[in-house]
Amino acid sequence: MAISRSKIRNLVVSSLWISMGAGLIVLLLAAIQRKNTRICKGFEIVIRGSGNNVFVGKKDVQRLLNISDADVIGKELGQFRLEKMENKLERNVWIKHAELFFDNNELLQVKITEREPIARIFTAAGASFYIDSSLVRMPLSEKFSARVPVFTGFQVVHSGLTRSDSSLLQDVKNVSRFISAKPFWMAQIAQVDINSAGNFEMIPTIGDHIILFGDGTDIEKKFRRLYIFYVNVMSKIGWNKYAAINVQFKGQVVATRKEGINKNAARDTTRVNLLLNQMMARSPQQWMGSDTQHRALPNYPATGPVATRNTATPLKTLAGSREGYPVKPNAAKSALDSKPRPRALMPKASP
Repeated sequence: MAISRSKIRNLVVSSLWISMGAGLIVLLLAAIQRKNTRICKGFEIVIRGSGNNVFVGKKDVQRLLNISDADVIGKELGQFRLEKMENKLERNVWIKHAELFFDNNELLQVKITEREPIARIFTAAGASFYIDSSLVRMPLSEKFSARVPVFTGFQVVHSGLTRSDSSLLQDVKNVSRFISAKPFWMAQIAQVDINSAGNFEMIPTIGDHIILFGDGTDIEKKFRRLYIFYVNVMSKIGWNKYAAINVQFKGQVVATRKEGINKNAARDTTRVNLLLNQMMARSPQQWMGSDTQHRALPNYPATGPVATRNTATPLKTLAGSREGYPVKPNAAKSALDSKPRPRALMPKASP
């Protein structure tokens, strides 16, 4: 049976493509072989991170890879096991990603991306570690101490993290990221304690009170309510008048009065207002939340009374709050919050 011309043409075309493919493979293998026999002329190490922290130095990388100029210069490129070297580097807890390759100048390029700590955590037993954005736990470094928010009282389980532990760490991550992104709160929040219910209690740098923050939800709204309370109440009647400020309940602020009277309240308030104004002036565009305008604190205590009521008062009239009315408080309470519920102290509406 005769073969048609179209079939012959298809066979010829297929043969040509197969020949070309085989030729390319041969050329590629030859190029790889020639590259493998080239001689290494040295190495370069580049360490990248999202901040200024340097927990892994170039000497650390050389030590991990056990390389020096004498080890690599003059060595054939094919003798390097780059994938194995990358895996060895990434086993270091401070290294998030490692990439090794040879450039056109036969230099071994070592690109390191280190993990960036976002919070420092102290356990209830006194141990301490960092976490990064992936919630990876990292030990403290002898080289550098990261300036990140500090959390205390974390109940760690030695056999591993439970689901609730992981959820709490996620809340820690979210709160820490917000504080770190706002220079004012980074300066004002000295420490965040984690109570037995897994809620946050914050210790401020300025002001003799505790901030009962609740869990890691509605972070920006809570800080917004806290700042409004600072401006409209504490800056006018004194920074040592309250033992605790509770912002965890939607649309409200509940403050617990201290016992006794501070005779130097006016002088202390003036001094603290000046300090807080200085803190806010350093970053007027980013000190607080995205929807809150910068507002300076007065340098004197007001003479007018602060409105008090026997029930919690919403912040509906305060600074255009859109959070709605109060809801019933959560059953979980801290030691301070477990006392009889105090009267809510609400400022007058903002001008």
